[in-house]
Amino acid sequence: MNKLVVLVIGFSLFTSVIKAQDSFDPDELLNQARELILNDKYLEGRKIAFRALAKYPDYADILILVGRSYA
Repeated sequence: MNKLVVLVIGFSLFTSVIKAQDSFDPDELLNQARELILNDKYLEGRKIAFRALAKYPDYADILILVGRSYA
């Protein structure tokens, strides 16, 4: 019984660690990309923006930011 409890707790901790590594905030990535692009670091800013767009392809603010960075 004790082994089962330890196994269940261990599995839940393991899955929470995996989930925490996968999640990210697209708004924070937008702010980072905007800051870089406004400081004339277009390639670095676009790289961050495209990383956010890979997960959220319909995020209009990031799409607009990328478009303006090319203009």
